[in-house]
Amino acid sequence: MHLPCFLAAAPFLTMHAMAQNNTVPRTRNIFQNEISLVTENDNYTLRGRDGYYTNGIYLKFIHAVNTKKISCFKNRPAIEKVVNGFELGQAIYNPVSYNRPIPSVQDRPFAGYLSFKFDQHIFYNKHTVLEWAATLGTIGPNSFGKNVQRWYHNVIGIYDVKGWPYQVKNEMSVNLKTAYYRSLLKSDPVKNIINIDGFAIGNLGNAFTNLSAGVTFKLGLVENHNNSSHFGARVAAPVGSKQVRNYELYFEYEPSATWQLYSAVLQGGLFIKDKGPVIVPIKALVYSNRLGIHYAQNTTTVSVVYTNRTRQATTQQRNENFCSIQFAHRFSKLK
Repeated sequence: MHLPCFLAAAPFLTMHAMAQNNTVPRTRNIFQNEISLVTENDNYTLRGRDGYYTNGIYLKFIHAVNTKKISCFKNRPAIEKVVNGFELGQAIYNPVSYNRPIPSVQDRPFAGYLSFKFDQHIFYNKHTVLEWAATLGTIGPNSFGKNVQRWYHNVIGIYDVKGWPYQVKNEMSVNLKTAYYRSLLKSDPVKNIINIDGFAIGNLGNAFTNLSAGVTFKLGLVENHNNSSHFGARVAAPVGSKQVRNYELYFEYEPSATWQLYSAVLQGGLFIKDKGPVIVPIKALVYSNRLGIHYAQNTTTVSVVYTNRTRQATTQQRNENFCSIQFAHRFSKLK
């Protein structure tokens, strides 16, 4: 597997980890808030391809909830932590190549998806996590996919993308998500270096409707769910669980399968008749493989993840590959 985006990050992180003391520290810096930026692009794989899920950018604010002040979480000892998130994001999709100026050569439509999401992770003391989310979004010209991609290509001085006049039409969307994560191999965050989780995720709405299931294998120095950067849980409230060690450094491998029922960026808006000049039928089953490295210490999290995903539409000519790079900063230190 060709993963140059990992090779650039791994040496620094590995050397840094070797310099750390693996014993549990007596004192730790604990923060209640985090802001993160995730950038995703197929060009990060250095394969010279620019198509399908070609760019994504997500800005997120995370806050650890003081459960003692919220009635629905009071007197529930099984709940160890609650974390709220607010995210603004944009995803951009092209056909197999940027150079597809007419509909007859587009194997999937040009599309953008602009969204605002609220999510909540509830961490239980039996190594389980319940997540729910609500998202407001839009596809079509109102998503500014065309504007952002053409502006960015102009700024960095590369080719223009000329197929956007044939993108999907505007439609507002509402989406709901629920997810359940459970440890299949309970790991002591101090003594053990292997962690295996199973998960199931459901999305329902006029943007995306699907069901996913998979397994996450983590190898390295990783906290339990309720304190791990994997779930944005290195933040903490004045009451509730806090991380055991000062840092995390682990590798992740995650295979998963998704059963698609609807995808507006492929099929156009669910509730509009004129969906756009190019819409395509979806594939029922999509398989993904993720491989990543994650590092978190004190105020900072850095992660790099490579994803290979099978064709999402029956018309697509090949699988898709992209890399995700995350930077997060924690603040509001607890005394």
